[in-house]
Amino acid sequence: MKNILLISFVGVDTHTDLDSLSLISKSSYYNTEWSVLYSDSKSVGNHTRYPSYQFCNDFLNLNSCDLYCSLHLCGSVIERYLKEEQDVLALCNKAFRIQLNLNINNYPDHEKLSNDIESMMSKHGHKIILQQNKTKEKFMKTFLGKAKTKISLLYDGSGGFGRVISKIDPPDDYHITGYAGGINPENVSGIVGLINKNNPSDLPIYIDMESGVRENNIFSLDKCRQVISNLM
Repeated sequence: MKNILLISFVGVDTHTDLDSLSLISKSSYYNTEWSVLYSDSKSVGNHTRYPSYQFCNDFLNLNSCDLYCSLHLCGSVIERYLKEEQDVLALCNKAFRIQLNLNINNYPDHEKLSNDIESMMSKHGHKIILQQNKTKEKFMKTFLGKAKTKISLLYDGSGGFGRVISKIDPPDDYHITGYAGGINPENVSGIVGLINKNNPSDLPIYIDMESGVRENNIFSLDKCRQVISNLM
């Protein structure tokens, strides 16, 4: 699978042996990215997928040239990010990439949202991931029509609910393109094969998974290892 730029494993939690992340990354044939989910509301409650601010901070401190640690912002914390609130920026400035899990209904002014995101990328040098799906089609058309900076464009058929990809759009020839949607160790090889059938120019792509690498709602390093192994 020569055109896989990155495998992104999302949902590192307090049960994760953080020392093992570096070992897996260093032994993997593929570049691997580890991501944590952060939410103002869920990260202060008993939500396994959303660890505390302190955990996220400690995890992101591990980011290095050998270990890619990223951050997925969810809910109202995105607005605080766009307002450059210091506690959120402190996390984001440590992250390899930042995914904005936008509820687009909260942002009726697509022009303003596009400008705000572009401004953050320009000012802080953040690498931003935006999801491309049905609910965000109008916004993404606006954003991509204005974007001067490369982003990671994630075709997401799942939204974190484990729904398997049902439609494959060709990779974008400018923005880094990823695919998510029900990917797990058992189907990863077949899904990558399907993506490549819709990739006539053999452009580099990345794959992203969350629910598919959890066991009883706990982030599973064994499943991450299986994904890597099944792509060899």
